[in-house]
Amino acid sequence: MNDISTKEKILQTAHKLFADKGYNGVSVREISKSAEVNVAAINYHFENKENLFKETVSQCMTEMATDLRALYEEKKPISTADFSLLIFDHFNEHSDDLKTSFKMFVIDSEVFPELPEADDEMIGPPGGAVLYEVIKSEKSEASHDDIIFAVRTIFTMVIHKALISNSKCIIERGKLHKAEVDDFKGMIKRVVKLVLSDI
Repeated sequence: MNDISTKEKILQTAHKLFADKGYNGVSVREISKSAEVNVAAINYHFENKENLFKETVSQCMTEMATDLRALYEEKKPISTADFSLLIFDHFNEHSDDLKTSFKMFVIDSEVFPELPEADDEMIGPPGGAVLYEVIKSEKSEASHDDIIFAVRTIFTMVIHKALISNSKCIIERGKLHKAEVDDFKGMIKRVVKLVLSDI
């Protein structure tokens, strides 16, 4: 196994373990055992657990922003409503990544990673800069602050509905049907319409 694949394997394993147990609940030894690498490999690539955690969060955020950018480049020009539904579908297709990432973002930690994209950090979640562009192309007269408000509001709805759509306890109880997912899409479109009419 080469250095790149070893590093990636460590990052993927750490991502899941940090999301499941939090920063303080995971040891370097546990990560090395789960990734099937020795502790020296983790020390070589990251020096310590804190750097590994920071790199894991940074990679996760960068990947989300990159994925949404690629989605936009493939489909543009596109309306805000249609792009928001594409984001929802993307999150559903990558639901394990979304849930794992979301858990890692909300879990309490004493380590605070630096955010990789300053413009995304100001605008909202990773990929916020892309949604900002989509809204700006549709509502060119809107102010910067209003578009940031729109980005954050739309992302809140999309992420919430994607997480609910993939909630194991709801799915296993048979309480989520295709009609309800379609309702979620209808809600997202309605929120987009209301937000855009307000800016």
